[in-house]
Amino acid sequence: MDRTPKVAPLRNVLADLRSGQTIAIGGSLLHNKPMALVREIIRSDVRDLVVIGEVNPDIILSGDVMPEFGQVEKIVESGAVRIGSSSAIFACGAARLGLNVMFWGMVGDDLFGHLMLDSMRARGVNVDSIIVDPNRQTGFSVILATGADRAILTYPGVMPDIRLSNLDLDQLNRVSHLHMGGYYLL
Repeated sequence: MDRTPKVAPLRNVLADLRSGQTIAIGGSLLHNKPMALVREIIRSDVRDLVVIGEVNPDIILSGDVMPEFGQVEKIVESGAVRIGSSSAIFACGAARLGLNVMFWGMVGDDLFGHLMLDSMRARGVNVDSIIVDPNRQTGFSVILATGADRAILTYPGVMPDIRLSNLDLDQLNRVSHLHMGGYYLL
């Protein structure tokens, strides 16, 4: 017969809990004990996925036109500003699939930084751990697309400043999966 204790303090239960686990919660509904655990799990911020990487928008200009120096203006067929960087795109896709996603990265306290934070948040990505640096600019890429080909010009901004030493790595104990992306993390 199993003599394993059936009662444990909430902090002990939460310390062993990992995202992606299947758990069964039971107990007396008269004393509301199961809901105490559920509330603590919700507060614990257990994550399915942490993404570490670059956060920058893409400015996409499309048309059958080639740029020309000498201050020659060319008209393009379309232009758009979109979520850029493979890491941010991946995080948004994972959140769209229903994963609980937290992103670690860095942006400047500027128009592009706030655009990225707002856009990622609107897509279900937790951006609370993204560092906003008031002294630096958010990077961005300008993509010149013509047919099936494209040229990419990138201003890195804060991208090279993303360092694992800036992150609370103890939080990684609370996740099922880690995705790292971006040239500067190599």
